[in-house]
Amino acid sequence: MYYLRYILGMVIFGTIAIIVKNIDLPRSQVVLSRTSIATISFLLVFTFSSKKIEYRNIFRNFHYLFLSGVSLAFSWIFLFESFNYTNVSIAVWITYLAPMIVILLSPIFLKEALNLLKFICVIIALVGLYLISNLDIATLQFSKGIIYSLLSAITYAFIIIFNKKIKNLDGFNTTFVQMMIAAITMMVYVFIVNKETISIPDNKSIALVIILGVFHTCFACFLTFGSIAHLPTNAVAFLSYLDPIFTFMFAYLLLGEVLSVSQLVGAGLILLSALLAQIKK
Repeated sequence: MYYLRYILGMVIFGTIAIIVKNIDLPRSQVVLSRTSIATISFLLVFTFSSKKIEYRNIFRNFHYLFLSGVSLAFSWIFLFESFNYTNVSIAVWITYLAPMIVILLSPIFLKEALNLLKFICVIIALVGLYLISNLDIATLQFSKGIIYSLLSAITYAFIIIFNKKIKNLDGFNTTFVQMMIAAITMMVYVFIVNKETISIPDNKSIALVIILGVFHTCFACFLTFGSIAHLPTNAVAFLSYLDPIFTFMFAYLLLGEVLSVSQLVGAGLILLSALLAQIKK
């Protein structure tokens, strides 16, 4: 039952790109809307369910929650922006280089040694990145979509690092606070830094933004975090990679996006590198 709940969560996450591609709003405002609606949805869950806000543990971990919330906001901005310039499946696969970036940064931030297996995993992932991104060897230049995807992966890696430092706080509370911090971050970014004028979306975009915040964020997190405690750690690690696989499937079926053979091999190598790193654990 918990396996099915977790897999359903991955299916929902796998359709996020399809939803975002059909929302007629600047990507920064999509992230602002998503995080704001999701925060309200989380509050409603806490109000009308047995789940409680763990104020004491939130306060104890607030510095890491704050940093991870800010990282979350920018990871989503970069990811959603990349959808404008490259295939969504490529963007999501590159974002899943984050665990390899964590491995590279772990000696600094997590005090974990970089052993031979981890080094091999990183090399495999880099080969995968080369294949999936169609890097021009002559100029060594990535396309704008690939650059945004890499920035999303880097900020996602910092979310993972900060999450590893959070203690005695369940996933639902953690995500709730991160979502709230991300929403505040986006308000500052949209209204103060960028001085954007709020776009008025059509009815279709309004409906999709609400679905994105409630269904694809709050409900999907409810499914996944409610299952994690009942599943083996390695199973959760492996199943989480269903997200980019489902994204690839839906992008092919609903958006008509097709990857070349070399790009498919690259995606497979990125997946392989992550799985090898998890097997060692």
